[in-house]
Amino acid sequence: MLTCPGWTVREVACHLSGVCDDLLHGRLTDIGSDAWTDAQVRRQDAQSLGAILDEWEGSAARFDELVPLIPEPSNLQLVMDQVNHEQDLRLALSIPGAQDEPAVSIGLEFLLLLLRRTDAGFADEVRAAVPSDFELLRALSGRRSAAQLEALGIDPGRLTEHLAPTPMSIAGRSIPEHSA
Repeated sequence: MLTCPGWTVREVACHLSGVCDDLLHGRLTDIGSDAWTDAQVRRQDAQSLGAILDEWEGSAARFDELVPLIPEPSNLQLVMDQVNHEQDLRLALSIPGAQDEPAVSIGLEFLLLLLRRTDAGFADEVRAAVPSDFELLRALSGRRSAAQLEALGIDPGRLTEHLAPTPMSIAGRSIPEHSA
């Protein structure tokens, strides 16, 4: 996948359903790490994509009850990850849409919160430079190249510094996002 190098559509689905399953079953050791996400993919390795999606859908009601209990900002981070991967899948499958959903603004809120903690001025600059919540979400989560960031008015070097302690990094090539 263009936005998740090394992962297939199926593996992204494993991760998304795996996050829900891990949180429901209290598997929080190394949460968010590569080892944690790799375990989600390995755990569902023998299942078909249909079975993974059925299992994920089957846990939705229980997960919906859990989400309000997740403290901020972890709840915002969860939404950011889920909405970004939804858009990653939409891009991979050429199914545009859902760019104006509330989850986009919630996910962006998490990314701006991270920036404000270390550099409130930079957070304000990027917010003012990019009025679209969707475009800024994708830019701040590593779904844009340095050239795309510059075109948006975001300094790629400065963003690289902010992304360094996270699993995200600036995309190595341009991401041709579909319009909603």
